[in-house]
Amino acid sequence: MILEVDKLILYTDLKYRLGVAYKLVFFADEALKSGVYYLEFEKIKNLLDSENHDFLNKDNAKLLAYYALNYLFETVRITTFFENLLNAFLLINNKVVHFTIDSKTTYLVNKQKAMPINISEISDLSHLGTNTIGIAFLKKESYCNLLEFDFEFIEKLIPIFEYRNNVHFYTGVETDNLVEFIKLYEKILKLSKEKIDCTLNRISKLIIDLNH
Repeated sequence: MILEVDKLILYTDLKYRLGVAYKLVFFADEALKSGVYYLEFEKIKNLLDSENHDFLNKDNAKLLAYYALNYLFETVRITTFFENLLNAFLLINNKVVHFTIDSKTTYLVNKQKAMPINISEISDLSHLGTNTIGIAFLKKESYCNLLEFDFEFIEKLIPIFEYRNNVHFYTGVETDNLVEFIKLYEKILKLSKEKIDCTLNRISKLIIDLNH
């Protein structure tokens, strides 16, 4: 089922906007937690431990091949997690999540590339395109600051974000890459634990306050 978002209401109705943000955070969480690496994290972590490597073991070799196959899917899940969380935080803070395509001036177009822009800065919603901001904006420190993310950590994740482009031609990943990836993945899980529940609670409180 595709949930259509009414762009006009999104930028004029705060309660609706908060509801959309809540769904974005929820699905960000689900995208991450429904993956093989999340469900079998300790298992793959132990397998990739140097002391547990046994390439002569047929079962271990099959498991490594299985995790190598799923690595690409995990990069897609991680990217989805961060993109949804980014757009949710933009909406919570009354920022624009759609690309600005103002034909009259390039000011807002260029500004949006550097930092989040306020909804109040858009005088005509027809100046907004249909596509939403993606992971490329997390490479900008101003957007990371909005989410209170460690920019240096996000920079380390950029190769993971870009790896999903291999979806059209994928033959697997080297074990050494998996070892490095699982270290970053553990930090992503920690970040998720810190961000998801508190953000959902924050949105719920804002909605409750609006109803009173």
